[in-house]
Amino acid sequence: MQNYFYDLHDQLVKVEIFKKDGSKETWAYHYDSLGRRIGKGRLKENGGAETLSDGLKDHACLNTPNSKDILDSEITFLWDGSHLLREQNSDGLYTYIYTDADSYEPLAQIRDWTDTEGEAKQQTSYFHCDQIGIPREMTDKDGNLLWFGDYYGWGKLKSETNITETAHQPFRLQNQYCDQETGLHYNFFRYYEPDAGRFVNQDPIGLMGGSNFYLFALNTQGWVDPWGLDCSSDAQELRKNMNAKNVPEPNYKNSAHHIVMSNSMDTRMVALREKMQTMGIKINDAANSVFLPTSSAVKDKCNQDNPGACSAHAHSKVHTNTYKKNVYDRLKDINDPVLFKKELRAIGRELQSGTFSI
Repeated sequence: MQNYFYDLHDQLVKVEIFKKDGSKETWAYHYDSLGRRIGKGRLKENGGAETLSDGLKDHACLNTPNSKDILDSEITFLWDGSHLLREQNSDGLYTYIYTDADSYEPLAQIRDWTDTEGEAKQQTSYFHCDQIGIPREMTDKDGNLLWFGDYYGWGKLKSETNITETAHQPFRLQNQYCDQETGLHYNFFRYYEPDAGRFVNQDPIGLMGGSNFYLFALNTQGWVDPWGLDCSSDAQELRKNMNAKNVPEPNYKNSAHHIVMSNSMDTRMVALREKMQTMGIKINDAANSVFLPTSSAVKDKCNQDNPGACSAHAHSKVHTNTYKKNVYDRLKDINDPVLFKKELRAIGRELQSGTFSI
């Protein structure tokens, strides 16, 4: 059994873990002013704690630990925007490199540590991920296998083999960090429960993410949710509207893509959504849509079966900073709803032809 405690911002700050042997562990979690988790650690059994008040008289909501009460299992994190950049634990300092600046698919891990003789050491390991960005293997610089694992359908690790004792592979679905103590995956804005395929706390964007506040996605093969902000209900509505308008659907596995992204927190996408609202254009309007191959693997398979049949960008690859900038630049100065929709359709055609820059 596990008890979860949250602060006033719905952030998980403490977990009590009751084990089968009757023992109990208490873990604490800390966040920066942007809501990013910057530390966690196991508490001493009888460690002191200071009370966190909700600001009302006699309404203490939970106890949080002082840093002196955390044992040597303390782990700290450093972020680069929404990407985990570094992790410091008792085994050393781990630095993470991703496939590109707009991706959450890990590419490499650099471990720095000091050996028992006081000599500084460094090791670079490489992640080998599948088509949805889950690490399946880790190797060293010479290609020697260090770690490999297998997963269940919703991202839970089914089995793993450490070829070397020092292999450290904490990632699961894209931008999910597995907490060994609870089994939960930290998913940036909230925590994901892989046994259920659901989040344990509500979507911070509320009804913008749909009526189910705990939904992860329709599936893990065609969707990624690196921020813990759900948009699958919007995608369902978008597909419904596309079908109602008889938008031609390709015969490969596809995703209904919002040209102006439905719940991105990027300031450019927010500004375009506000502009659409003032013009009376709904985010799930068929004009704001295009069918794209769900993944690069789908696109490659389509072209393998029918060479040149699929030139469209893969849906899993389009949500880049370059994409957002180019969409914004194309639409920001258009104030007529008819012309706005016309430009949306033009962008959609370019995405399907693969000529739109992402």
